Amino acid sequence: MRRLSFICGLSITLYAALFCLLLDRPLSLGQVRTEMDAKLGAAAAIDGPKLVVLAGSNGTFSHRCETIAPIVGRPCVNGGAAVGIGVDYLFARWKAVLRPDDIVYLPLEEAHFRTSAQAARLGPDAAIMARHDWTTLAALMPDRWIAALFAFDLRAAAMSAFEMAIHARSTHDPRANTLNAWGD
Repeated sequence: MRRLSFICGLSITLYAALFCLLLDRPLSLGQVRTEMDAKLGAAAAIDGPKLVVLAGSNGTFSHRCETIAPIVGRPCVNGGAAVGIGVDYLFARWKAVLRPDDIVYLPLEEAHFRTSAQAARLGPDAAIMARHDWTTLAALMPDRWIAALFAFDLRAAAMSAFEMAIHARSTHDPRANTLNAWGD
């Protein structure tokens, strides 16, 4: 029984080390992370009340803070992320840059409402937190810790190896720096 327990513990440790410390998805998930960091930086740089659009991909592709800001008369930041990013993750990340006089507009997609809680815990944000954002993960509920740890499978390993190889050989990501000052 001790030997079996040791082997199980070792396999979980190797799995966690592999996915939380070694393997990465720099092309697909790295882009999401980079854009979110840029949008958070833009919001943090605004002194005074602002409008923040927090949503999935519909925020990114169908809302333009460049157009909205002059209409509402206040600075606007498009915090749209990829569909599947958990609302709890968005709130945890944006909490540091939101102020009492800010307006947060939440045009959530239908997918946010019809996705089960279990499936939502295993969205792209789970992999991002497990690999790169332990601070935000620690601020969320413990069920998110477990989901983030076990959000990976054989496909994730293969895609990680593939993306890491392409990223290592590539010198320029054509999607880099495509955001404007409003996060659009």
